[in-house]
Amino acid sequence: MGLGSEFFRQILVQANRIPGFKATPFVAFIVWEAAYAIFFVDLHLRIGPVAKFLAVAGVGWLAIFYGWRIILAVYPIFLAGHLWLHHSASLPWLQGWFGPILGGAACVLVGLTSEYYRRAIYSERKLAESLEALADSLDQQTRFMAMAAHEIRTPLNAISGHTQLLLRAQDAGPAREGLVHIRKATEHLGSLVANILDLARAKTETLALNLSTESLISLLSDTVDMHTPFAALKGLKLAVSIDERIPEFVELDRMRLTQVLSNLISNAIKYTRTGSVTLEASVVHRKVDATNVEVQFSVRDTGIGIAAEHQKAVFDAFYKIDPRGSPGEGSVGLGLSIAAHLCKLMGGQLKLESVPGKGSVFSFSVRFRKASGGGESAIASSVANPGPTRAVWIADDNEANLIVLGRMLESLGFEVQAFGDGAEVLDFIEANDARPDVMILDAHMGRMGGLETAAELSSRDPLISSIPRILLTAETLTPKLEDRMRSSFDQILYKPLDIDDLAQAMDRSIEQAMGSVDRGLTGHT
Repeated sequence: MGLGSEFFRQILVQANRIPGFKATPFVAFIVWEAAYAIFFVDLHLRIGPVAKFLAVAGVGWLAIFYGWRIILAVYPIFLAGHLWLHHSASLPWLQGWFGPILGGAACVLVGLTSEYYRRAIYSERKLAESLEALADSLDQQTRFMAMAAHEIRTPLNAISGHTQLLLRAQDAGPAREGLVHIRKATEHLGSLVANILDLARAKTETLALNLSTESLISLLSDTVDMHTPFAALKGLKLAVSIDERIPEFVELDRMRLTQVLSNLISNAIKYTRTGSVTLEASVVHRKVDATNVEVQFSVRDTGIGIAAEHQKAVFDAFYKIDPRGSPGEGSVGLGLSIAAHLCKLMGGQLKLESVPGKGSVFSFSVRFRKASGGGESAIASSVANPGPTRAVWIADDNEANLIVLGRMLESLGFEVQAFGDGAEVLDFIEANDARPDVMILDAHMGRMGGLETAAELSSRDPLISSIPRILLTAETLTPKLEDRMRSSFDQILYKPLDIDDLAQAMDRSIEQAMGSVDRGLTGHT
């Protein structure tokens, strides 16, 4: 058997030098098995079952622990050793051809099964690694976009704020028209940043609503007022029609609903040469009950219209109709896509009816839960009837934003004291035993950000902890982060800051501060 062992060793050595060695041991094994079957056919009967068992058990063990390629190389040596054992012990030869052939079949079947199993495990592991890498990449992309949005919105807030202040002081004339163009450009840029962030969140399904009790009537009026100067520049009439049956207060996501309506109104103004743009809000009769109301919103224009072949595609991201002959400025094609997604998120569907050359109507319906907003407030508006001057402390580490916020508040009749970060606010309280009526804190500041400052203020005595706090941020907060912020702040305002939104927030905060007087909590020292 020494010659036999050397023979198989030489076969393996030579096979290692042959390209495509993976197939060589298999062929060599089949040849060896065939030769064995031909030359050793007259074997003893009693040892046959033992040979079969040893053959199957041996290749099975090798297949499980080593894989089929190793088996094909080792199995001939295994059989040679098996034969040598029987020869040395003076045992009869193996019976016939069935045992070795059965062993060969088991070798191939078990080996291939093992190989496929190994490949499946490997593929599953690689897939899991790829998914993890993809998730990490998407997370990094989202964080990068959020950071980029913050960096864009921060200077944009200063530009927009000063423009609004100048518009309030500037009468008609070329200068005012220029300011309106600047305001329009800053709002377009801010809207573009918001749309890009929302598109990324829509793809990762992290876009969600944050409901609060709001005045729907006020929201509609404010949205139209915001776009009126832009419509006036083109000589268009911008109107609003509100069904008197719509309740004053409902639960809604103010930012998202405003975003949808603003996108639709902006598009209508952009693609309308002459005529009018109208925002309509009406109650859907069949969807009204004691606790809910369904409202249909429509934005109607007399613009260029949209051809039938484009009407479905306009809701796709980055889809743009050929702008030749279009009166509107360029667009990246995100506004309608985001608006459609937000409508779906609110439980509605954005629909389009359009006739080229006559105009378009975009409409959607939203079901709201009715809410009690207290009706007409017993406390007059702090802006319309300010009464005694109210003190407001503001903290922001960006000097330009600190200046513009201070001037906005002063134009609304407030007394302002500015700080560079939250730590300065706390130091001032300690040193002067003073407190304001309202605090406005930026989310991110050098030594101490808004959230950390709010946590420290909450741990103080009730005279300090009860002061209304407003968070100012350039981020588009996730629902989880917004919930965390709202647990520390009474309101959240987003940059670029609109002076009308600021006025409404101050109204609510002053009302809250005045409501605390009855409990012995003075708002200002």
